[in-house]
Amino acid sequence: MENISPFLIGGIIGNTISVLAFVPQITHLYKEKDSTGVSTRAYFIWLTGDILLFAYAMSIKDPIFSILMGLYTIFTLWIILLSLKFRKTH
Repeated sequence: MENISPFLIGGIIGNTISVLAFVPQITHLYKEKDSTGVSTRAYFIWLTGDILLFAYAMSIKDPIFSILMGLYTIFTLWIILLSLKFRKTH
């Protein structure tokens, strides 16, 4: 059996925590059906960065980084779509 680096384990745990950090915002948007206070503009900026980093991760063929950035892209886009759907107009 191959020795697994503690840095790899730490990276996997860190990635999991980072991805799970999206869950409270998504849950809140579904529950409240109100995106007041959510900066869609900021999430569009994050989405742009996520897409660029995902492309970079794919180009260097780094599987963990690719998975992380792919999930970031999906979850950021999800939040954008929910915040637009639940936007309150005055």
